[in-house]
Amino acid sequence: MSDYLDFSFNQSQENIFGGHDFFDAGGQQVAYSSENIFGGHDIHGRNHEVMAQTTPNIFGGTDVNHGTTGQTLSHTENSAHGISSFDSNGHLNGTGSQTNYGGEFVDLQGVHTSWQNNIFGGVSADPFSQLNTLTFPPLI
Repeated sequence: MSDYLDFSFNQSQENIFGGHDFFDAGGQQVAYSSENIFGGHDIHGRNHEVMAQTTPNIFGGTDVNHGTTGQTLSHTENSAHGISSFDSNGHLNGTGSQTNYGGEFVDLQGVHTSWQNNIFGGVSADPFSQLNTLTFPPLI
């Protein structure tokens, strides 16, 4: 979902629309979601425009569609190995799974991202999940 939030998502909390409010690291609201008539959610930007819509699919996952054109942006499928994420061309992006404390996702480059459930009914980005992507310059 961070693709639709310009990679500024840091945490979420439940809202009165059956969705979530999304906040950046500074506590500013960057987007929100609300339930839609298709059994999924509409994802709204700062100006209340619909950026994306989600709908359940026949694979036990979710389709993500562009908010105005309806074009499929990505979809997920449930399997014995967790949740597989695919781009609009059907190419695998990575796999995810639910954990006891939230969830995690590993893309094809091995970048690990995780989140934790929070007391607001939403999730918070795990600050330690990006440690394996850090590179340090040589000391000598």
